[in-house]
Amino acid sequence: MVGEAPVTVGIDRRSGLYYVARIRHQAGRPEVKALARFEYRHIRGHYLLRDATQVLAVPDDRVTVKDLQVDTAGPFDGAALAKFECTQAVLDPESDFCFDWLATDKEGRGLGLTVRKSSLVDLSAVLAPTPPEPVPGLKFQLRATGLGRGYLEFCRRETGDFYCLVDFTDELASICYIFYGRIIGVGYLDTRHFDLSKQSGLEQMAVELKMVVNFRLAAFMEQEISVPLSGLIATGEAINEEARGILRKYFPVGVHAPRISPAYFPNQEKMAHIPLDKYLVALGLAVEK
Repeated sequence: MVGEAPVTVGIDRRSGLYYVARIRHQAGRPEVKALARFEYRHIRGHYLLRDATQVLAVPDDRVTVKDLQVDTAGPFDGAALAKFECTQAVLDPESDFCFDWLATDKEGRGLGLTVRKSSLVDLSAVLAPTPPEPVPGLKFQLRATGLGRGYLEFCRRETGDFYCLVDFTDELASICYIFYGRIIGVGYLDTRHFDLSKQSGLEQMAVELKMVVNFRLAAFMEQEISVPLSGLIATGEAINEEARGILRKYFPVGVHAPRISPAYFPNQEKMAHIPLDKYLVALGLAVEK
C-alpha cells in the first residue's frame, strides 16, 4: 500500500536459536511490532519475515575489522576509500569479499569491515528457500554493531559518556564501545572455553575480558580518546546479577544490565514476560541507518 511505513526485521542467532525483531519505522520513533525466537527448522518462510527488509547478524569472528583514517576532503567518499584500504589487506581475489564502512566520527575516522562472501552464503542458508541460492534483498550487519545500535536506540542511558557493551552467547561475546552516543569500536571474546555456569569460569572470563578491553582502550588513546570508561553494560547467556558482581571486581567503574525502554512496544503489558535483553542485537539490526 502506498504510504505505508517501511518495516525491517533483525535476525540474530544466539545459543542455537534465532531471535527476531520486527520494527515499523514510523515518523519520530521506531515501533516494535513483534519479537519472536525460532529453532533453525522453523524460521524459513515465517510470516514475521515477509514484506520487510531482512538484516542478519554476522558473527564477530567472521569479520575482519580495521581502524582507518580516510581523507574526507577528497573527491571520494569514506566507504570507497575504506574499501580500497581493506582490499590491500586481503590475499585472495577482491571478488571473494564484501566490504563495509562504519564512520565513527565526522573527521574521517572509522572502521573498515571485510567478510568473505562464502560466509554470508553459509549464514543465509537458514533463510534461503533453495540453499545455497541467495535470499533476495537480504542484508548483513556485524553483530557487535547491532548491539551498539540496539543500545543507542532502545535503552535508557546510564550516567557517563564512554561505555563498553558486552553481549554473551554460548560461543562469543560481542563487544561494542560507545563514546558520546556514537559507536567508536567493536570486538569480541571467544567464550567457548569458559564454563560460565561456575564461579571459576566466570572469574576466568572476567580476567580475559578485562585484558581485551584494556588493550582496546590503549588503542583508543592513540586516537586521542583518553577518558576512562564510565561503565560496562553486560548481558546475555549466564550473565545475571551474580555474574555482574564478579565483573565489578575487574570493572570497578560499574557494571549494569541494559535498561530497554518500554515506550517502543505497543503491547507493554506483555513485555514483563519477555527477556528483552536477549533481543537487543536483533532490535539494533532492524534500526534504520
